[in-house]
Amino acid sequence: MLTIHEIANKVVLGLAGQGWRRSIRNEAFGSLPRCAYRGAEGMKCAVGHVIPDDVYTQSMETAKLWDVIRTLDARGVLPFLADVRDLLSDLQFDHDLGENMREDVKKTLRMHNLLGGLSPEALDALEAPGGTVQNT
Repeated sequence: MLTIHEIANKVVLGLAGQGWRRSIRNEAFGSLPRCAYRGAEGMKCAVGHVIPDDVYTQSMETAKLWDVIRTLDARGVLPFLADVRDLLSDLQFDHDLGENMREDVKKTLRMHNLLGGLSPEALDALEAPGGTVQNT
C-alpha cells in the first residue's frame, strides 16, 4: 500500500508531468466538460495519478471519492484512513477548482505537513514556474 508521502509524490510528479493541466472528459457528461480521473490525451486528475490502470474502471468517473478510495483500499493500493481521505479530497479540489494548481497543491501539502517528505524531484516540480490551470 502506498504511504501518504508516496501518494503526495505521485500526485505532484503526475500533475507536473502533464503541465499542471486539468484532466477533462466530455463524452461521459454530455456537453459540459468535467474533470475526470482519466481524461483526454492520457491526462489524469490528482486522484487519478494514484489509481493503477489495472484497478481503474469507467464507473469510477461517476462514483463518490470515498467509494473510489474504498475500492483502492480493497485492492491494496492505499489505506482508507482519515489523513489519506482528507489529503485526496483536498488535492481533488485543487485539481478541479483551483486557479493555480501548482500553488494550490503546494498549500495543501503544507497544510497536511507533507512538504518535508517529498522527493527532490517533486519539490523541484513544485518550485518550477507555471501551474496556472489550463483546461484541456
